[in-house]
Amino acid sequence: FFLSPHKGYSTSITATQSGNWRSAATWGDMAPPGCFDTIIIPAGIVVTVDIMVNLTGCPPVYINVFGEMHFQAGKKMDLPDGSVVFIQPGGTLTGGGGSGNSNWITIDGDPYWTAGSGDLSGPAVLCQSCALPIELVNFKAELMYGYVNVTWQTASEIDNDYFLVQRSADGLNWETIAEVD
Repeated sequence: FFLSPHKGYSTSITATQSGNWRSAATWGDMAPPGCFDTIIIPAGIVVTVDIMVNLTGCPPVYINVFGEMHFQAGKKMDLPDGSVVFIQPGGTLTGGGGSGNSNWITIDGDPYWTAGSGDLSGPAVLCQSCALPIELVNFKAELMYGYVNVTWQTASEIDNDYFLVQRSADGLNWETIAEVD
C-alpha cells in the first residue's frame, strides 16, 4: 500500500521497452513524452534520460516510475510547478556519473533530486506541495483469514470528510472498495 495524491493528465504515455527518453521506439513508436502527459515507466523497463528535458512551459506533468529512470551524465529534467514524480516500490532514479550535480530533477526551478544524493528507490514522491491533509501516526495492512485488514490512526485531519480505501492489481488502475468516515 502506498498513500499518495493521485492526479492524471490528458494523455497517458507508457514506455513499452527499455531505451532512451527521446526515442519514439521506447514509447511504443509514439513521440517522446511532453506537455499534458502522464508518463509511466513500468517495472522491468529502464528509460534513459539522454537529453535535457525542459517542460517548464507546460501544465503540471505526472511521472510514475515502477521501473528505472536513469540519467546520463550531465542530463537534467526541469518540470513545471505542480508536477509530481512518484517512485513506486521497486522503482528507482539513478544517475549516470559525472559530478554530484550533473544529474537532477527540478520542479518549478527547485531541485528535488541530484545524482550526488545517490540513487533514489521507491516508495518516494517528488513534489512541491503534496503533503497529505492528515498527520498519519500509524498505517498497517495485515492478511487475516484470506482478507487484507487495513487500519490507520491520524493525529490530525484538515478539511477532509472521509477516506477512500482503494485496491489495484497493477498499480495503475484503482478500484474503490470502501469509504470510511
